[in-house]
Amino acid sequence: MAIVLWVMLLAFLAWFLTLPEVEDEPERTADPVMTEAPVAEEPENLIVCDITGYCACCTPYAHMNQRDGKVLTASGLWVNIGEAVAVDPDIIPLGSTVTLGGKTYIAADTGVYGYTVDVLMSHEDAAHAGVVKALVKWE
Repeated sequence: MAIVLWVMLLAFLAWFLTLPEVEDEPERTADPVMTEAPVAEEPENLIVCDITGYCACCTPYAHMNQRDGKVLTASGLWVNIGEAVAVDPDIIPLGSTVTLGGKTYIAADTGVYGYTVDVLMSHEDAAHAGVVKALVKWE
């Protein structure tokens, strides 16, 4: 048993003697300079979205959400056709003013997900609207 211990001790010493020397850390010549990070301006609310059209007459609630030519939106606002858009509130907050193609709308309705803006329009216009990508700005 003692021989095994001596052999292990010799193996450890041989390994220890073959280790490279540790170099000293270089001396620091000066303290690090602390600079302030530039303050970024608030990012502008500008994204590219799929733009689609929808009408209020083809919903299950069409008999309840239309009165005197106005449409009741998910936000509780009564709006005229062409005044509102449906948005994903996780992307564009409800109540925001949305600018799309030079025209201004209010983000008053929901029912879309992700980067899609659905413009409230007449049945005929919605049937021909299709899907286009456009730059959307909101405030």
